[in-house]
Amino acid sequence: MLAAYGTLSRRPKKVSISRASDNRLKMLCPKKLQLLSFALLSPHLSSAFYLPGVAPTSYDQGQPVPLQVNRLTPAISELDEQLHSVIPYDYYHPAFHFCQPKDGPKDVRESLGSIIFGDRIRTSPFELHMAKNETCKPLCSEVKFDIKSSKFVNRRIWQH
Repeated sequence: MLAAYGTLSRRPKKVSISRASDNRLKMLCPKKLQLLSFALLSPHLSSAFYLPGVAPTSYDQGQPVPLQVNRLTPAISELDEQLHSVIPYDYYHPAFHFCQPKDGPKDVRESLGSIIFGDRIRTSPFELHMAKNETCKPLCSEVKFDIKSSKFVNRRIWQH
């Protein structure tokens, strides 16, 4: 066997690794190496992720931010573990007496996925402005419930 200086030697030359470099090798176990690789690649993966129809929106200070409403979906509550209905209610169902926009609720354009999943997104009377703190702003005048609507809403509240 050839040694370092070109002379023949029967014994292989020992390669010594310092303790510091030995410790560094031990620190790079497969799990830590995988985690390090993932951490280095994750910013590239997250910046490349895109959902069609869900584009980010930027607002300037004071600019109006639209708040939209959807359907009301029944759910199982802690008090009553029985599902009474699977049919969602329109947000502006007459029995709920929710305040409506001045010119009436308008349908908002939806993606095909929203339509398939049953979303019915509509405008609302809420007026929000970016970075503007407002409290206790009335939406509409006093709402009075008749007995039939009151029973309907109370049953829905109890079921949820």
